[in-house]
Amino acid sequence: MTNSSLTRQPRVRLVLDGVPVDGCRSAEIISRRGAQAASFRILASASSVAKTLGRSWVDKDKLDVAIDFGFLPTGISAAVMPWVRMITGNVDRISFDQPRGLVSLDGRDHAARLIDLPIQDSYLNRTSSELAALLASSCELSGDIDTTHGLIGQYYQIQHTKSALSGFSKHGNGWDLLSELADLEGFDLWVDGTTLHFKQADTTNTKIYDLTSEQPTTNRASPVFTISDLSMERTLGLAGSMQVTVSSWNSRQRQKIIASYPPDTSTATSKQFLILRPNLLPDEAEVLAKNTYNRLRAHQYVVNGTMAGELVLTTQHRLRLAGTGTGWDRIYTIDRIEREMSLEGGYIQHIVGRSEPSGVADDG
Repeated sequence: MTNSSLTRQPRVRLVLDGVPVDGCRSAEIISRRGAQAASFRILASASSVAKTLGRSWVDKDKLDVAIDFGFLPTGISAAVMPWVRMITGNVDRISFDQPRGLVSLDGRDHAARLIDLPIQDSYLNRTSSELAALLASSCELSGDIDTTHGLIGQYYQIQHTKSALSGFSKHGNGWDLLSELADLEGFDLWVDGTTLHFKQADTTNTKIYDLTSEQPTTNRASPVFTISDLSMERTLGLAGSMQVTVSSWNSRQRQKIIASYPPDTSTATSKQFLILRPNLLPDEAEVLAKNTYNRLRAHQYVVNGTMAGELVLTTQHRLRLAGTGTGWDRIYTIDRIEREMSLEGGYIQHIVGRSEPSGVADDG
């Protein structure tokens, strides 16, 4: 939302176990792309928390958290101001600074439910989307899940299974398992509130935030950006011709599976990246090779910037940089958003973006 006044009045509201709590001094929220949980850190008055929840609140085995941000419009009472919920989750650690009377709460969003979910079952003849729905339900999460069709898993004798027996599996938890499936399907995986999203990657570029640069002039020696402290990086090790090769042994078919992307790149002149995965089908290996190639290529161009905090951007948005007159002028996916609101520092956010993968092999 936009304040009609030239003066921003950012506000933060802390909600513990469904009850708003006064005395929040600062809140930090880190949202990440790439199948990672979002995290938060809160600094609050210990006496205010105890006044609302009772002195025994520190002995709770579980503490639900919600953090709301907002801007107080001119002439509107704080009691009726609109709020935007930025994150919900659970506290992992409580730190009490008794001399200062402050308590620090660290935790993760509800992706933690899947991270803390041990995988001990074998999944017979299921698709990725069916398994995502099953794991979401087992963690009391709703599902926003795109349908997939290919069966998953390792082949063993005559059964098509995804084996995840405790002690013999590389999938220690539900999040790791879904992360691998998202890799194979070319999907995005994240949790928003209590909803698990297992979605085909959006390439429509409909959610764009523009970053523009005005070049120096005779009257102005430095360029002007719409974002402060912008830095741009390029990794030359990911430039030029490169190829990703996936190698797998299929137990049922008793044959070696090899897939490369791009398929026609000369191995003598290109940089080579090798991935070893067990029990892949040929089409799964091809998808994994292509998706890995795009992820590697995307990290060739990276931008970092700090800006005034806002309430809209998510890791599902994209950044469009223009006006530098360089190869950095392109569209970027958002890897990470770090938001911080405090009584001392106001409200700022830091953004990290990587170049948008084109899905088409190129020379970087």
